[in-house]
Amino acid sequence: MKLIETRIGGEAAVALQGRLDGSTAARCEAELLERVADGRKAAIIDLSGLDYIGGQGLRVLVLAQRRAESLGIPFSLRNPSPPVADVLAVAGADLLPV
Repeated sequence: MKLIETRIGGEAAVALQGRLDGSTAARCEAELLERVADGRKAAIIDLSGLDYIGGQGLRVLVLAQRRAESLGIPFSLRNPSPPVADVLAVAGADLLPV
């Protein structure tokens, strides 16, 4: 699991790469929450390089979304890979809109 700072449409984003599962969730959670709270104008998470997301990975994204909302920062998930898009669809758009 890697977190890489990148740009999408001129905006700062965090790209997730690899697998977001039980073995990588804690580290990803700490890094994402730190980045969301670092004074960004928006929290953009690029999911195009994410091969797999499990239940704990969904939890990480929900926590990051809640942290961003509590700080008044717009939060968005972008470009989910097909397997991740399937999991997000099953989870429901009301949980994590893409």
